[in-house]
Order: sequence, then structure tokens, then C-alpha cells
Amino acid sequence: MRRELDAIQEKINEQEDLNGSQKCINQWIDRDEWGKYRPNKNAGSAWSATAASHPASIAGEVINCSDLVHSEEFVWKIEGMSWLIDALDSQEPPAEWAESKSFVVGPHNFCLRYMPKDERGSLVIVHEDTGGVVFRYKMFIKRKCAGFEQCFEQWGGQGSVCRPHQDSYNAIFGPDVHLDSQEERTTERGIFGLSHEDLLSSEWLESDALTVKVELQVRELHVDLYETDKPIPKDEVQEVEVPPATLGSDLVSMLESSNFSDITFLVEDETIRAHAAVLCARSEVFEKLLSGSMKESVSREVVITDCSAAAFKALLKFLYGDDFACMEEMLRSAGRDMEVLPHPDEISTGSSEGSGETADKQVSLLQDVLAVSHKYQVSRLRLWCENQLCKRISVKEVCSVLCQAHLYEAKKLEGACLKFIKDNFANVVVTPGFATLGKEWPQVMIKLNMYVAGVAESIVTAPAIQDQPAQQSTGCKRKHGE
Repeated sequence: MRRELDAIQEKINEQEDLNGSQKCINQWIDRDEWGKYRPNKNAGSAWSATAASHPASIAGEVINCSDLVHSEEFVWKIEGMSWLIDALDSQEPPAEWAESKSFVVGPHNFCLRYMPKDERGSLVIVHEDTGGVVFRYKMFIKRKCAGFEQCFEQWGGQGSVCRPHQDSYNAIFGPDVHLDSQEERTTERGIFGLSHEDLLSSEWLESDALTVKVELQVRELHVDLYETDKPIPKDEVQEVEVPPATLGSDLVSMLESSNFSDITFLVEDETIRAHAAVLCARSEVFEKLLSGSMKESVSREVVITDCSAAAFKALLKFLYGDDFACMEEMLRSAGRDMEVLPHPDEISTGSSEGSGETADKQVSLLQDVLAVSHKYQVSRLRLWCENQLCKRISVKEVCSVLCQAHLYEAKKLEGACLKFIKDNFANVVVTPGFATLGKEWPQVMIKLNMYVAGVAESIVTAPAIQDQPAQQSTGCKRKHGE
């Protein structure tokens, strides 16, 4: 009886395969993929002959496995982490974890859960539905005084889950999830291997708050892989490869070779040749300088006294190439003497031994470029410098950077500096830069005092505060903006 059932099932499977093939053929016919004709009813043996009579029909096939993938990003913040255990124990009944609200990715519901007392894992993704799930995830943790750090090398990287027949609710997944108590744990438990107590004193908490970001990619389940396939016409297969644009690199090469140059800049005893047409097209300040009634428009020679040669060269390369690669190379050059370029987060926390000199040089270069980009109104480069300085704030340079941010109205950078000083006040207050604030920058000192005191931002930025006089300070590179 079993053998007979197996034979029947085999015939059923064969018929389903034939039905599937016929379904694909019908789809191609409906889309006129074989041309505007209808194949013979007896398509089995006549198929190849019919297709051969239309040589321009099909050259291949595309199956798109990512066509039904949904992507979402979710950020979760737990404030007052040092109180979390007490808060959980005071629940009725006592709770084992803190949980985020639900969020939807495609047809599925998820939430995040932090479990400081559960041996199965610490920070996990909870699939709140039954019926199976297939998804990929990346987790990021916000570092103190910096941005999000991807949990790639230290904590599992991109995770992949394929449970198409999961039949339980609230299944948990994550880099350190361990569900089998009988097997030895292969991944160290805890965020980056830290216990809850160690996490409280780590760099991953900012103002006693843990901030987590998760990126999810979820694929729909039980969808026929071949419903979204399509044939490739022959004329599409024989495509001509078009190379990428080279305009930016060609212009930079022209700058470096000085071919056809018509303007000369004298910067720190260096002679730099450039092209007035390019500079006038990229900067209104250069346009007024080189095409107006100023003497430089006649002499075709400009003396630059308010920035370094390295910063001015970086500005020119950016104007020609519209690419930040020249800036990144300038920062790398500052760290070559140290063999390894320090990470921005190590610079901001001062945790990298021997990197202080390199970090100071990088900050100084960025301040130079911020000043010169502000002077010539190159807003994209100015904002890039502001962003990079936010990542490289240090105890030694924060007061200088704060003054420059105030001078050039770089609000994001100014806010980052004020917060850094408040969080590291004991270390900053003994630096020479802090000692000069009250004497040379009273307006900045008033802002800082009000920020540290917790005064509302609307009061800090009131006209009466903004109108306070500010004296020149060479330490803040004010001269570059004048």
C-alpha cells in the first residue's frame, strides 16, 4: 500500500511540475515575451520549433530573490540605566526585562528587549508573530560623545534568521542569544561581552542612557520564487558597458598639472596655480575677487595670509573635484607619522596612547579648512568639516573649537562642544583654553555657563546674549573668517 501511495505521489509531483511550467509559458504569452503570436496548442513537442522561428525572442531569464524584501530602521533609547534593575524588581510581579513598543516590517511585528537578568541573551530582537520568519539584522550601539557603532567585529555583525516554520510567539534572536541550556555557549553573553554592571561604567552609555539602533530586512514567506521571474530579450543581453564619470578627476588632474592655468595664489611661500573660470563657477567669493574691479582681477595674483597651504590646496581640490577624498587624504597624512590613524572615538575620549599629537594636528587642519570654506562660502565643505570636528572633540581642543563654532555660527558643532564640556567639566576647566574664554570670549563663556546651569536654549540664544562683545583670539582661528 505504501509503495502504491508513493507512486501516486510521484505522479502528482510530476503533474505539478508540468502545471508550473505551463503557468510560466502562459505568463510569457500574456506579456508577449515571444512576440505577438500564440504557440501551437500542442506546445510540448512544438515548443522548441516555435521558439526557433522567432530568433529575437529570449536569451535568458532573471529571477529576483530580493523582490519581496522589506527594510526598516528602529531606534530605541533606555534612559536611567543605573535604575533599570530596581525599576524591574519594583514591578508587580517583578519583571525580567525592558521592552520597546512594537514596530512593523513588511507583514511582521517586532520589538526590542533588553534582558539584564536572563541567561538566554541580553539585547534581543523579538518576533511577535507565529507562522515563521526570514530576516537579516544589523545592530548598532551609540558610543559616548560619538555616533552609532556597528556591532560587526565585536558583536556578531549582520545576523541572519531563516525560520519559515516557526510556530511559537515571541521568539527571540540576537548576537548573544543562547536557547539550549545543555550546550556550551559559543558567544559571550552581554552587549560586547559586558555584564550589566560593566555596561553602566562603559563608553556605551551617555548620560546614563543606552541608545540602540536596529536595521531589519524581512522577506515575505511562502511566495513562489518563480512568480516574479522574467525573460531577458537578446537585445538587452548585448549591452554596451558605459564607464563612470571622470569629470571630477580630470579637473583635479588639470589643477595638479597647472595646464592652462591663469591665476596664481601665494600661500606660505608656496606658489599655487589654478583656473579662474573653475573657481568663479564654484564660489561667489572667488567670482567677485577674480572678475570684479579688485586688483587681483587685473594682476592675476592673489596673496593668501589667513590659512595654511595644506588647507588651501584641499579647498581647491574640493572645488575642482567636488569630492571629499582630498580631505580624507589630508587627515590620513596627519597620522602617517604615527603609522596608524586613530579612530575618531579614541580621539574624543583620549584613550589612544601616543595619538594626542596626531589628533591635535587633525583638529587644527579641520579648523583651518572650516575657516577657509566659510570665507569662500563653500557650504558643503564647511558642513563636512563641522561634522568631522564633532567626531574629534577632545579635552585639549574643545574650547578652541567652541569659539570657532560660535564665530562661524556652526550650531551643531557648538552644541556638541557645550555638551562635551558639561560631561567632562572637571578635565576641561583646568586647560589653558578654558582660562582664556572668560577674558577673550565673554559671550561664549556666558553661553557655556547658562548651558551647564541647564538654562533653556531659547534664553541662551536670546538677542541680549548674542549681542555681547567678542574679542579676537588667535587660539580660535578667528583670523581665518575675517
